[in-house]
Amino acid sequence: MAPLMDVDTSTSDTSYSTKDGSRDFITQLGYTIPAADGGNISMDDLATENPTFREVRQVKVHDVRNYPEEFKLDVHGFQYHKLPSIPGEGEVDFFNHDDPKIPEIHYKGMADWYAKELGAKEVLIYNHIVRNDKWAPHKYSNKYSGPAHRPHIDIARSFAPDLFRGIYSKMRPDDTSIDSIIENGNWKMINLWRPIKTIKRDPLAVLDTRSASDSDIITTEQEYEPGYKVKNSWLKSGIDADDPDEKIGHRWYYMSKQQPDEVVAFKMFDGAKDATSCGTAHTAVHVPGSEGEENRVSLEMRLFAIY
Repeated sequence: MAPLMDVDTSTSDTSYSTKDGSRDFITQLGYTIPAADGGNISMDDLATENPTFREVRQVKVHDVRNYPEEFKLDVHGFQYHKLPSIPGEGEVDFFNHDDPKIPEIHYKGMADWYAKELGAKEVLIYNHIVRNDKWAPHKYSNKYSGPAHRPHIDIARSFAPDLFRGIYSKMRPDDTSIDSIIENGNWKMINLWRPIKTIKRDPLAVLDTRSASDSDIITTEQEYEPGYKVKNSWLKSGIDADDPDEKIGHRWYYMSKQQPDEVVAFKMFDGAKDATSCGTAHTAVHVPGSEGEENRVSLEMRLFAIY
């Protein structure tokens, strides 16, 4: 088995720019351009660097390392947690997406821990992705296992209730409470993202949801498997076409040298009718000077939290 890698406590990292202890950096993000006719954008087009659907903008990414506790799930759309030892994780091969012990063992330990963190009645983890490959734009698909370098939200708002209903009904075929859960808004869809070893390149950046507007979001429909379509959301740059010199208002955050016991949770959807943060855009980001570092290895788990 391949356990989680030891925490890297070294400080001799030259991959990040440093100034007064800060590891903020400037990078480029490939935002999505809507189709000219307002139609759907295919996964093939999203996977490439086709300028028809891609707008590169320079952005600053802020390091949360010195103040991670300031960010809250229901305010900013994301929150960092210190993860305790999860029972049975030493038996899991975290480098292998298909290791059956990830859903058999790790799901339960993570769900039990996170339900307590949230104060939720129940947490149901329904899938996971291990990312351990190099960035390769033409490979991006449901089978791709490298970092995803395009700002996106995993599930479109309009599609989230249907997805919840469908998955919950399969997991709990005899439970008829799903309609009342959705109607009452007592649920969230959340992504739990953690490193398998210290992150030295392509870290995950998350967007403060307060810094984006609904008009920045583009919804697309993709067929990931025959007969199975999913609606995702992608992020526009937010630049006013009539004032192209206007600065991007998006505020991006990451954690420098994120460790295996440092988890970031971010919302995919919030069923509460008065939710102030809903879907959180996120993306892998290129850190200047990190090109020679080893591949990022990470595990993300998607879940429903029921209150």
